[in-house]
Amino acid sequence: MASGDYVALADQDDVWLPTKIENSLQKLLLLEKQSSPLTPALVFTDLQVVDEQLQPLYPSYWEFMKLNPSNWYLNRILVENVMTGCTALMNKPLLEIALPIPNQALMHDTWLLLTAASFGKVSFLQERTVLYRQHPQNVVGARQSSLKNKFQSALSKISRNNFSLLGAEIEQAAVFYNRYSSKLNYFPEKKNVLKAFISLQKVNFFRRKFLILKFSFFGSSFKKALNVLARA
Repeated sequence: MASGDYVALADQDDVWLPTKIENSLQKLLLLEKQSSPLTPALVFTDLQVVDEQLQPLYPSYWEFMKLNPSNWYLNRILVENVMTGCTALMNKPLLEIALPIPNQALMHDTWLLLTAASFGKVSFLQERTVLYRQHPQNVVGARQSSLKNKFQSALSKISRNNFSLLGAEIEQAAVFYNRYSSKLNYFPEKKNVLKAFISLQKVNFFRRKFLILKFSFFGSSFKKALNVLARA
């Protein structure tokens, strides 16, 4: 419903710090200057993790979650989203392409970042512009999975005969590819990345490992990369 030239997501109970919009807009205007105001563009930032009373828990969300914001390129986003939606600022051309967001999108911010990385410009600020409030009612939050939680998740997948680590991610990529197939003809490298990622469900074991290595379908840390390579 927002009709402005620049849109920020304010869909959470977090706290924006005073320079959030100003500094993000400066970065976004620079992206437009380097290309065109008609080019889809998006900027995101780090966060500080706090409790319900806004008392500090972790100084950097990126450090706590072991996320590398430089991994905003398409091959990396397909596996791991490094942007938190409440930090995002984007221009109208991005929204005109990205909306409506389909049900198969893992999260709205993942879809927006996929669109910007495929057809436009992306940048980030190391600055922490949001106090990211954590409480028992969080739908999505700053959590590191314990060994127990990972084991329980693995048992759940086995019980559902679902051994695919990237099933939901590949489904999202397929929907993205089908929607933008004609537009992707103007971005052949991006199209090839998507086709390779989608094919992971169909190719044999050795071909799958080869494609993961060739296109670097990895998360931010070595442990996350090894996890994908071992289980996919």
